[in-house]
Amino acid sequence: LTALQRTARVLALEQPGLEKSFRVPLRMTDTMLLTTARSMAAQAAPLNAAFTRHELPAGFLTTLQTQITAMEDVIVQRSEARSGQVTATASIGQAIEQGSTLIQRLEVLTRNKYAQEPQTLAAWETARRVTKARTTAAAAGAGGTKSSANGGEVKP
Repeated sequence: LTALQRTARVLALEQPGLEKSFRVPLRMTDTMLLTTARSMAAQAAPLNAAFTRHELPAGFLTTLQTQITAMEDVIVQRSEARSGQVTATASIGQAIEQGSTLIQRLEVLTRNKYAQEPQTLAAWETARRVTKARTTAAAAGAGGTKSSANGGEVKP
C-alpha cells in the first residue's frame, strides 16, 4: 500500500488529485486496512500500466489481492480461535462446579460409610485435599517464581 501511495503521488503530477485515492492512514484497525487495500486495488486497476511504468511489479494487483485474501483468512481464524477459547473457559468452569458437587457427595458417603473406621477416615482426609494448579508468579500475584498455592482444602 505504501508503494501505491508513493507512486500515486508521482502520478498525481500528471493527474492532479490522484493521490487522494491512495492515502494510507497512519493508524488503522484490521478492518480499516482491508478496506483501504480493497479501495486502492480498485483505484489502481485502471492505472495498472502507469504503476508498472513506475517500476511496480507487473503482477502487483494480483499480489495485493492475494494479500487481502490472506489477511481476511487470518482475521476469520483469529475470531474462531477466540470463540473456541471462550467456550473452553466456560467448559472449565462447569467442570470445576461438577467436580465440587461430586466431592461434596463423596464426602458424605465416605463419612457415613466409614464412621466407625478412624484409619480409613484419616486416609480420606489426606486423599480429599485438592490443591490449586501451579500458576505463574504474575497470575498468582507473587514475585518472580512459580509457586503452588497453599493446600486449598475443599470443605462441604
